[in-house]
Amino acid sequence: NGLWGPRNLPPEIVKTLNGHFNEILKMPEIVARMAGLGTTPVGGDADVLGKTNAADYTRFGKVIKELGIQAD
Repeated sequence: NGLWGPRNLPPEIVKTLNGHFNEILKMPEIVARMAGLGTTPVGGDADVLGKTNAADYTRFGKVIKELGIQAD
């Protein structure tokens, strides 16, 4: 899960939005809805999301290269 904004979004805005979204992700109705979609809300901060995204990009990039997967 993740939420992205425009490049160079001021850190104060990122922090404010992140706090609001983390609270939303704790709401029982949101947790239930996301579970129904097959996902689990985690929350966290923007730095963790960025690091996770970069790690996923590297990991899946290797798999794509190893399997020779190409876009149509």
